[in-house]
Amino acid sequence: MDLGYLKKCDVVWFEGRTGFAIDLKKGVFVALTNPPRGLGQRDNWENIVFDLNDMREVISKVGVPTEFFTSGTQAGVLGGARQAGEAAGVGIKNAMERSKAKRNNGLEFAIRSTQTPSFFAQVVDDSKRAQLFEAVRQIFETGTVDRRIVRIPDAVSSSFYKPSKAEIEQKEAQSQARQSAVQKYLLIGSFAVVAIVAAFGLWAWLSSTAYRNAALAGEDMSEAGAIRCAMLTFGHSLKPSRARSIVITSFIAESDDPDVGLYPSHNFERGTFVDGPREEDGRLWYGVTSDWAFIDIENNELSNFRRAEVPSCS
Repeated sequence: MDLGYLKKCDVVWFEGRTGFAIDLKKGVFVALTNPPRGLGQRDNWENIVFDLNDMREVISKVGVPTEFFTSGTQAGVLGGARQAGEAAGVGIKNAMERSKAKRNNGLEFAIRSTQTPSFFAQVVDDSKRAQLFEAVRQIFETGTVDRRIVRIPDAVSSSFYKPSKAEIEQKEAQSQARQSAVQKYLLIGSFAVVAIVAAFGLWAWLSSTAYRNAALAGEDMSEAGAIRCAMLTFGHSLKPSRARSIVITSFIAESDDPDVGLYPSHNFERGTFVDGPREEDGRLWYGVTSDWAFIDIENNELSNFRRAEVPSCS
């Protein structure tokens, strides 16, 4: 059941969580209810359709509030204060009961149905209830009504509204356009990230190579220009943190000490950053940076190493 159909009915009334509609053209009575649901859940109106010939009668009902009262007197100031407090409490109770009773004002329909023999539609206002009662009475007696009555609050309209095919197609087109835009931006962003990573990788490779070559050549790094200085400084930061020297000539160092970590020999390759020199027991030690293994170096082999200095340019 959609909003368009309800608006075409001869009598439509929604109030609270109940509603009813009468369609003379189709000869039907529609009972509508909106049972309470959990927080955050969307309203979901339920309906039962009856043939107008199955409607037996309509009764205008007025809720009767339960009345409370207090009686008796007590002497003295304390008694008067207590009586005033009780009277105030009774007044609040009576106001709440009257408000509750108003929610029981409405029209009750008797129906030839074993499943739903009666249906209550809330109509709190007395004049509106009388107007509806007369319209329904006319329909039940003559099958006609002198004027249409339609009351569909905005909140109810939104629950029954069903978008047209054109609106659905427009929303789908907008959704697809947003998805295309997101995919486009993601693609552009991916290319940008790849470009940044590639640029950083190239810069890192160039800087590392520049510093390694400068260290191998024993270059004076204090006179480098701004860009060259930036490359040398960044390249120096990329070397292993424990590296203190660089191998400038490839050679094989040998040791006859079985307690030496790189025993009995180790091939130091040109351009390799190494840990050392370390002086211990009167001997100099160099080692690889990947672990703590060292090998003792003879004095004639020291020329194969150069300290990996920090660039002093600014």
